[in-house]
Amino acid sequence: MVVNSLPDAIYLKASDTLVFKSLATISSIFKGIDVLYKEATDEEVENFLEEDFIELTDEFTIDKVSKPNRKRVALAMDTLAALPVDDRDKMYSYIHSYCDQKLTFGQANSKFSITTDNELKYLLYGIEQRFYTTMLGQEKRLANSVQTMD
Repeated sequence: MVVNSLPDAIYLKASDTLVFKSLATISSIFKGIDVLYKEATDEEVENFLEEDFIELTDEFTIDKVSKPNRKRVALAMDTLAALPVDDRDKMYSYIHSYCDQKLTFGQANSKFSITTDNELKYLLYGIEQRFYTTMLGQEKRLANSVQTMD
């Protein structure tokens, strides 16, 4: 047994947060965690930004995509790959209904106009279906994390 002077990971129960320095080190402890922290490559980000429902404007390029959004792009790509083509219009409507103040959606061409990394973030949240409306009060919200209920 090896005892390190610093722990490989620390779990903060109050905020339900896992803090670590090296993904490689904790991958042996937490099987499958590397999937959660996969960051999209430049090529994957570029392919995503070339999707037919995205229109880049104001010189928004791959270089302006933040590290957190690169992680979200990796998840969104998996979601889109599993999404039936017939459901894409429903996805656009869903995102537009929650983000009409944060994202510009061209109904004529079915494209979201992305000018900032923040707008991209909302588009990615929409693809992951993180928006919801409370049953009581009809308050629109964004889910910080999601867990499938079986």
